[in-house]
Amino acid sequence: LRERDANDAAAALAEAVELDPTSVQALARLAEVQAELGRPVEAVASLQRVIAASPEPRVVSVAWVRIGDLAERDLADVGVAVEAYRNALLSSPDDVRALTGLVRGLTRRRDWANAALTLRRLATVDPDREARVAHFLSLGELLAGAAEDPEGAADALEQALLLDPRHEAAMDRLDAILTDLDEPSRLAAALGRLLEIEPRASARRMRLASLWSGPLASPNRA
Repeated sequence: LRERDANDAAAALAEAVELDPTSVQALARLAEVQAELGRPVEAVASLQRVIAASPEPRVVSVAWVRIGDLAERDLADVGVAVEAYRNALLSSPDDVRALTGLVRGLTRRRDWANAALTLRRLATVDPDREARVAHFLSLGELLAGAAEDPEGAADALEQALLLDPRHEAAMDRLDAILTDLDEPSRLAAALGRLLEIEPRASARRMRLASLWSGPLASPNRA
């Protein structure tokens, strides 16, 4: 019954579009019904007509994001998805959904450098504070791993800790990376910032003490 209703809706919307080929509302709704019916190629075509018909940058951006989602999920075409998300960002440079989709696509293409740039931008513009922390953590993992940029990874984790100084996982990962980079002063500074907020964090205090009694004990390392 639901599929029949959707087919009826698609037919009615197609008639409406035939009467007014520039109706953005009818085209957008038609695209959604086509997607619901498992006809992603037709849905993409309808969304492309939305883009051609609408003068509103936000409407154009939303349509490109939807094309990207369809290309990624239903058409399994990462190249089309990446280009769609990039086009969305031309109309709306800070669109979180477009940036998120672009990160996924670039990661699947193993384009680590551009994935990292996009993820950093996402971490900067996302209005949700917890989401920004998560983006910086993801950026840190990407840079520490596939992108082979431990210095950049440390910077990303420090940014995460500026937003959420009590984030245990970020602090643990930063500790490991700065230890590998042989940067005890930088690690001591991060631990000091944490202890200003959490003075009873005994494990962190002991870790800081070990730095001052170990690698930072020599005047040449301070």
